[in-house]
Order: sequence, then C-alpha cells, then structure tokens
Amino acid sequence: MLSELSPDSSLLMPDFDGYKLSLDNVPIYTHQLTTGVSHREPTSHQFSFAFVRLFGLHNHLHGDPCTKDQVFLINDNGEIVKHLWNSDKRLFESSVVASTSTGAECRVLNPSLCLDAPGHAAAMTGGADGLLTVFFTGDRTTNEEWKQIASLKVSTPGVVRSLSFDQEKNELQILVESVVLKDAFPELESLKEGEAATLIHWLKVNPELGKGDDSVVFHKKICVHGVVEYVALEEGGQAIYICSEKEPVYAYDSVRPCTPTLERVLREPIAYTWSQTEENISVSFNIPAGVDSINTEVKEQNLKVTIASPCGQFSKEVINGTLVQSVLPEIDTKNVDGSVELRLTKTEAGVDWFEFIRNDPNGTMAANEVDVEKANSCLDKYTSEKQAKDAEGLGHGFNNSQLEECDELPASSKLQRLPLESHSPSHIVLLSSQQWLGNSRTPIAGQQPTLLLRHDVDALVWQPGHHLESLTQHLATFPGFGYVQASKTSKKWLVWPPGASWVAVVDTHRHIYLYHQPQPLQTQLINRKSGQKVKTVAKQQVVGLPDNSARVLGVYPEDDKLFVLLANNSIVVVQVNQA
Repeated sequence: MLSELSPDSSLLMPDFDGYKLSLDNVPIYTHQLTTGVSHREPTSHQFSFAFVRLFGLHNHLHGDPCTKDQVFLINDNGEIVKHLWNSDKRLFESSVVASTSTGAECRVLNPSLCLDAPGHAAAMTGGADGLLTVFFTGDRTTNEEWKQIASLKVSTPGVVRSLSFDQEKNELQILVESVVLKDAFPELESLKEGEAATLIHWLKVNPELGKGDDSVVFHKKICVHGVVEYVALEEGGQAIYICSEKEPVYAYDSVRPCTPTLERVLREPIAYTWSQTEENISVSFNIPAGVDSINTEVKEQNLKVTIASPCGQFSKEVINGTLVQSVLPEIDTKNVDGSVELRLTKTEAGVDWFEFIRNDPNGTMAANEVDVEKANSCLDKYTSEKQAKDAEGLGHGFNNSQLEECDELPASSKLQRLPLESHSPSHIVLLSSQQWLGNSRTPIAGQQPTLLLRHDVDALVWQPGHHLESLTQHLATFPGFGYVQASKTSKKWLVWPPGASWVAVVDTHRHIYLYHQPQPLQTQLINRKSGQKVKTVAKQQVVGLPDNSARVLGVYPEDDKLFVLLANNSIVVVQVNQA
C-alpha cells in the first residue's frame, strides 16, 4: 500500500514567533571514567561514504528504555559497564555487568549494544569474526551480572540496531547493520567494483536450541545499494521498517528461497521510447545486467522483441503488438552497455506515425532533432536574449544561486515495511519532499524508534506503526527547528526525549544547543512594535561542554536530562528541565 505523510494540523504552529535566547543556568555534572571507552577510527580500506557514516555517527552511549537514569557503554577491556545516575548525590554509581570475548586489537568496527527488549540485550564486539552475543539481563535496576545465553557469528561484522523478544516462544529477533564491498558480496549485481552497500542481517534466535549457530531459527539478509537512514523491528517482530534511497533487496533467506535479482527485475515492464524520420523508426530501451541476447521478429504487421539471460534461464517480452504501419523485416540492433537501439525501415517513406504499437502504455514518443530544430526556428521571433525588467504582472524572478542549502529538496527516499512472510513491502511511505533529520535514541519499550523529518520550516516527530492507516503517526512538532538546525554546520546528532518537550543540536565538540517547546507565560507581554500580545515563549539555551577539545562520542536523552559521552573518557549530565 502506497501512502504519504499526513501532518496533524492541530500540532502545527503557524503563528510561531521564533526562539528566544535564555540566560537561565543549565546545571552540568561531570563523571570521569576509570577505563577508557572502546573507540576506533576507520582504516584506509574503509574509505567509502557508508563506512565513514557508520563510524562517524556511531553512538557509544546506550540507554535503557525500560529504566531511567542509567546508561551503558563498552570499555577498552571489552566490559559492559552500567552507570547509574544518583540525582540526590549528583554522581554515578558504576558496575561491570558483563564482558565480551574479543579484545580491542581484533576489532574492525566500534562495539555496539542494544537494550530494546526487557530482560535481554544483544552486543557485537566489532570484531572481524562478526561475533554476536545475546545476554539475559534480568532486572537491569540491580547490579547482577548478565548471563550469556547465545553466541553466534554473523557473516559480516556490524552494529546491532534493534531487538525484540517474544516471551511466549522465548525467541529473540535481532537486526544487525553491516557495510560490505563488492569483493565481499558479489551477489549484488548492480554494485560496481570498490562500491559499498549496506547489509541488514535479520535473525531470530532461540537459546533453547543451543548456545551457538544452532540457536538460529532463521537468518535473512537484506541488501541496499548505498546507506540506510532507519531500520527497526516492528513490535511483535512481524516486520521490519527500513528507510533508504535505493530499493532493499533480499539477498538470502534461510526459510524462503530468494528470487534471483535478474528474474525479479524482468517481472517489471520495460519502458521504451521511439522517434521517427521520414524513412526510419528508432526504438530505445535499457536492459538489466545479465541479459545477453536480444531477439526481434516481424510477422506481417506484428513486432515482437524479446530479451533473455544466458542459456535462456529467464526471458521477457519488451514489445509484442501490432504496428501502426508496416515495416521491412530487417531490423538493425545495437547494444552499448545495456542501452539498446532498434532501427526499423518504413515501407511507406514520408508517412508520419501518430503511434508506434497500438494501445501500448510502455512506449513514449520522443521528438527527433530535425523536428526540434524546426520548432525552435518557428519560436525565435517570440523570444529574446534580454531579460524583461519591471514587466507588469511578472513579479520578481529567482534563480538557484539565491536558494539556501537548507531549501534544497532531498533525494527521493522511502520508508517501507517488509513483512516477515514476504520479500515484498506491504506498505510504502514516500518521503520525496521531506528532509531526513534524525532517529530517536530513546525508543519507548515495545515501540519502534521515532523519526524526525523536516516539514517546511518545522521539524515533525513521526511514529511508525503497522496498525496506522498511513503507516506513520504525527506525534509532535518542533516549530521552526527545521530551518534552525540547517545553520548548525558542526552538528553531529539531533536528539529529543520521548516526551518531545525539547530538542537538542549536539555538535561534534564544544557546544549543545537546546530548543524548548513554547510554554505559556504567567504574566502578559506585549510586543512594543506590533502591539501583539505574546502568550507563549520558546526558549533557546546554549550549553558549553567542560572540555572544548574533546569530541562527543555518544548521547542519550531523557525527559529531564541529557547524557553526553566525551572522548576524554568522561560522562556529562546536562540537567535540561529542573524539577
């Protein structure tokens, strides 16, 4: 089902008057770590944009959606450390709850941890062996050591993105995001040599079947040419949500065999264009990789064009229909790098064709160069090389150089729901006119992470859900923030809490910019210039981090505070809303 985003008009604020800088004190507390955070930079072999993005936007600080005031990280010793914030004493209580088996010297990626499921956690060490460890955490408010219940190897090292637990069947579903090159993943035919793609591993694990690879109930691999903006498991594990510019393709499924790429492509109709001169008809169309033969046949006034893969394993009719006029049986065929051109000769020269194949919606007529030149010569007397000035009714003209970067339309992307029992999406949401701003880092337990998309000058928070008619629900609005965030050239993350009472721009280092929702005033204010009564004010606050040179390695927002992990091995607590 194809749908579009439908903002809730009651949540929009057309009369928003901007953010006002507030000089109110923002309390900051710093905690120094005893052991450094496990962090690594990409190597010379990890040079593509997908790798840089995977490393640069990796969040080393992990929160617990089921419990407030505690964050987790993986240190240099491979230990998972819990840091519990005591708001009364204003300090952290730290304890080691588990350890991973791979040392820092064996890692090719940064380690990752996911705590989305109550009582369970999944971690990847970032090692070249792709080791994935599943823990039973129990009550995470205690300091009890986690119990390892499964350990298996994924074919490619990656980052754990989502986790879902089925209590009745005692089964876990896990999503792992990896970046692969053509050399390591030859199944993706459209990928060129040296290019990178994103590979999503979708696994279901049952610890009762074993503690190793025997515990895997199913394993699916979904490949996307390029980067993936968003991927998450649906509540209940019946589907996944994925957002990307390129189409996701199933590369492997241990339960249901995948349709080969070429066969899937050949199921879709192939569009073609045609043009004519006084004597000839030219037909052009593109063929997918893997096609090695093109067969043409003319019988009386019927034309049939067929393409086929090697050994005739897959074939498809591109054209099969009745010509408007007759042509000679000889057809000249050219194929240059997948672009095919057919040249047919009219039996009656000088006769213009109004159609190529009768009632064929796949064909489009293209004007030839001679006709275009004739049309341009006829229009010359109506055009001028001088620009009209102060022409009545024309208004002011604008060009692309006058547009700002934040006004540019993003590349076309789609949010898709891929169900468990099918290789085709059940729902598709078009995001062609919406700029992607970020994903929630504090998912509510049992729900998918929310999205932040730009809508005009605003930023809207969306919640995906299969029970919704349009697949997404508009939850909250940050007025004017879509335009404000575009000016922050050093931003690394955009974060907001589950209650969406504020949103923050986290720079790569030095600063955090807080933007609060408009709040009603206790006293009445009047604008001196316009005389308009001001009923609400939206505050903006600038927070300076203690170490200006230390890079930000992780963030985790809650409704009343923001946890920030710095490269100088310290955790900063920013008290956003004071009680």
